[in-house]
Amino acid sequence: MFSRLFQNNWIRYGTLLDWTLSLDVHVLVSVIFLLMMMLQVALGMLHASGSALGRWHRTTGKILLGYSLIFFASTIWNVWERVPVVLLQLNFYIVIAGLAAYFIRGLLAIRRKDYSTHMDSMIGAFVLTGVAASARLIYFLYYVFIGTIPISPLWLLTTSSILYFKLFLIYGLAGRFKQNWKMIAIQFGLILLMYASLPWPSK
Repeated sequence: MFSRLFQNNWIRYGTLLDWTLSLDVHVLVSVIFLLMMMLQVALGMLHASGSALGRWHRTTGKILLGYSLIFFASTIWNVWERVPVVLLQLNFYIVIAGLAAYFIRGLLAIRRKDYSTHMDSMIGAFVLTGVAASARLIYFLYYVFIGTIPISPLWLLTTSSILYFKLFLIYGLAGRFKQNWKMIAIQFGLILLMYASLPWPSK
């Protein structure tokens, strides 16, 4: 973090990430977005109907919904500027689209007073928000246990697989898999189809 703030770069496992404005904007916006998501999920689990926490939950939900547009814009900009391979760009864009789909589904559910589906959707969005953090973890695990970093498509495919497996486990353990499997299948199915049909870069 010191090198990021004061030397304008990140060095990760011997790889230098050059400074870009899109990266700094994305990191700042994403940290705020993640904290807002955590607060919103916590308020949703704790509040009782008509309570003060319930009013806070509704208010922060509206703020989060508006702020999500800034988050999506900064994320798309960062991927467009910093990911040169179309295959990898599409992987990120599918996950971003899935996150947006969960937001829309959650908004429609709350309008129908379908609170279970609303909570399902917010948890799905929260899990997908961690795509970058999950990718860094997979990168690190490959580095520690194998000693080398796999070519980027395999790295991101592994990350996506783990993300959607998390959702599989969460919904399964909560007894909500039947209500949510289509969302997982469509999103991860698109990713698998993309990797099966598009050429992989040589390195």
